[in-house]
Amino acid sequence: MLATVGPPPRAGTADTLRQIRISLFVTCFNDTLFPDAGRATVAVLERMGCEVEFRPEQTCCGQMHGNSGYEADASALLERFARVFAGAEAVVSPSGSRTARRCTS
Repeated sequence: MLATVGPPPRAGTADTLRQIRISLFVTCFNDTLFPDAGRATVAVLERMGCEVEFRPEQTCCGQMHGNSGYEADASALLERFARVFAGAEAVVSPSGSRTARRCTS
């Protein structure tokens, strides 16, 4: 699932995608239970010609906190997410539910 921080990436062909720098958001859930999903995401994006970066400052997205009623904690993590990925041309995550929460919060 693709979520943008700032303007959305340019639509077009794979040639257009080569110009996009992707910031990979690997959730704690994926990293713990499905670590191959992050590696596979990088492989697909690079095969499409995208440049992929991983921002080591990323942490938990707060979904479990929000789903459990701890909205203040979830909000703090959402604010951190916004700071960490500020300026990213595009953010891609192998976890649709985690990314959807970031887009709708």
